[in-house]
Amino acid sequence: MCEGKPDRAAEQFREVRQRVGTGRSATLAQHLIQSFLPGEVTPEQAMMIGEELCHRLLGEQYQFVIATHIDHSHIHDHIVFNNTNMISGYTFETEHNQGKKSERAWAEIQKLSDDICRENGLSVIEHLKSKGVSHYEYEARKSGISWKEHLRQILKAIIVQSTSLDDFFSRCTEHNIEYVYKPENKVKLKYRPQGKERFVRADTLGEEYTPEAITESIMRMQNALAVAQRFTMHKADEASAITAEPKSANTAVITTDDFIVSGAENSITDPETDAPEKEEKADGWASIRGMRICDDIIADMESVGIHSLAEYNALSVTGWTKREELGKKLGKLKSQILAIDELIAKINYLKELSDTYKEYKGLTGFKQSRFRKKNAAAIDDYEQTNSYIWEHIEPYKQDDKAPTVKQLTDRSNDMKRRFNAMAQEYNHLLEVEAVMGKYSREIRKHITGQQNRRAVEQSRERRQGRNRRNSELE
Repeated sequence: MCEGKPDRAAEQFREVRQRVGTGRSATLAQHLIQSFLPGEVTPEQAMMIGEELCHRLLGEQYQFVIATHIDHSHIHDHIVFNNTNMISGYTFETEHNQGKKSERAWAEIQKLSDDICRENGLSVIEHLKSKGVSHYEYEARKSGISWKEHLRQILKAIIVQSTSLDDFFSRCTEHNIEYVYKPENKVKLKYRPQGKERFVRADTLGEEYTPEAITESIMRMQNALAVAQRFTMHKADEASAITAEPKSANTAVITTDDFIVSGAENSITDPETDAPEKEEKADGWASIRGMRICDDIIADMESVGIHSLAEYNALSVTGWTKREELGKKLGKLKSQILAIDELIAKINYLKELSDTYKEYKGLTGFKQSRFRKKNAAAIDDYEQTNSYIWEHIEPYKQDDKAPTVKQLTDRSNDMKRRFNAMAQEYNHLLEVEAVMGKYSREIRKHITGQQNRRAVEQSRERRQGRNRRNSELE
């Protein structure tokens, strides 16, 4: 009910607001983004599904424009629709976004979108617990000034260092994070960093910051570390018994930096037993082969360089810390590059002003005063720029000699090459994190289920053994 050209569509939106609108709302239009799992849809299918969503949601009563974007790995629709009903004149808020939270537009849109995706055989997000974030918090995260995001990063670091939930709370106190933990309450845990007036609930920060998830993360890390230590000791004892035998292709490699274990996959998932050595290479994904979506998990994991569940577990412990450290290095390197480039720009600008300033310094008395009045901006710039250069060039001097522009440029280019290489690694780690986060809940649920079934089976075997012994005694 409007033209496809954005500028013309905007005019037609405006005409409807002026013709039938009540004029009581400052909101001009609504904007939503509908995203799809990478590789599941073509742009044409995404556009078709977006159109169907608009038809069902808006009932042919609101003008809308759809743009399907393919600039990310996930295809997504941007949908903008007029906030004014072109028939009744009421706003979208009035007709769709009032009452209880569960009755408002976001719930209706989510249900409609999920229904359409299921009808077309596409994935939907099941059991969505996230409550989303405000536009203010979203923009703050993007700009890097969100205090909640900062709190999340500190809590992640504390979780990695902790050995128990009590130890986690002690470390929170050391980092000036106040907490209230009442397991009997509906809101079990909340945090308040120093300088903030209000507490923030753990589940508001994210499911991984709840006491249950923290306890599980700590246990998983402790198990992984225990296995790594046991495996190292086992290999050391084994090495002393081996003379000149060549190492098999299945020999495990453990690095003390990150505890990445290759070839000991079963040990990571079952710390109670050491996997026997086999002539053939063990299946690194054996523990999740029974999962409904194991093929998708394995394909996505291996696409980012994770080739076994052991590597997945090790990266769960150390991966994000590597990315955080790399991010800090990138930030520091970027600041250094900007500083050098600013210095180069200042030196070049000084050269442009040097002729004017030399002429000014060559004059005296009234002529110099009159010349300065006519060229005040250039002379002031020269003096300020010169002062800036001598203030900031000190760290780059060699043998007490100021560097040339070429030397500074070479240094900047070298740092930019290092920055680009580090940025590629950083982006890869982000991609790894995204893939791991996508499946962490399913993997954790599957492994926990396996362990529970194993525990039940072991308990049943122990009970049967006791019964047999009692029968023999009788």
